[in-house]
Amino acid sequence: MIPINRLLVKKFSLPKKVSYKAGGIDHLGTSVVTETDPQVEKILKQKLTAILPGSGFIGEETPIEVKDYNWIIDPIDGTLNFASQVPIFACSIALWHKNEPIYAHVSLPLTQKTIHALAGQGLWLNNQRVKPVKKTTQKLFITYSNVGNSQDQVRIFQTILKYTSSPRSYGSSVFHGAYTALGYIDAGVFMNQALWDIAAIILLAQEAGLTIKYLSPPPDLAQDNLKKYQYSLVIGEKKLTEELCQSL
Repeated sequence: MIPINRLLVKKFSLPKKVSYKAGGIDHLGTSVVTETDPQVEKILKQKLTAILPGSGFIGEETPIEVKDYNWIIDPIDGTLNFASQVPIFACSIALWHKNEPIYAHVSLPLTQKTIHALAGQGLWLNNQRVKPVKKTTQKLFITYSNVGNSQDQVRIFQTILKYTSSPRSYGSSVFHGAYTALGYIDAGVFMNQALWDIAAIILLAQEAGLTIKYLSPPPDLAQDNLKKYQYSLVIGEKKLTEELCQSL
């Protein structure tokens, strides 16, 4: 991953060629894409499928190939931030066996943090095993990621306001999930997400001992339309996660 991190850091401060998906620049559901997104995904597909021959590949920028073992990739989560030179974005890699994550690797290039996990082997930060940090404030720190119309955005925001006066959204679901797993954030609310937005952070959260509760059916790689934004869940400490799910 080090060459990928170097590439992302290099490209971050350079002028970018930006394009748009799904509805045009003024559409609420528009996704921003830079030339770096497919470039990184292509490199990862070549390297990862060579590591595990016969594996499938599920990515945002390429056609989907589903097998028993599948690499699930988001080359740049937070592309709008990346394109705008806002330094919060992530590269996310997950390996799933059927419907279960077994490996996760999240890179935050500009903060020089790499978080990874193997199922049943705990959480690792920069190759050192870690436990979630202890909370330093009494005020709840809750983040949210929501793909939806303006009414849905307002509803989610107002619901979280019942628990904290300062809900935060940094524009990267993977960033939210990784920092929740590390213990810096109390809970993350993820609404209408794509599989590549959550594939790695689910395992990071599991290995951190957090609760994961779905508001939607959980992923079924053999049956779901995997290009669709359809998964909603909450990740955090058990009591807070359950209360948020009941409210949402």
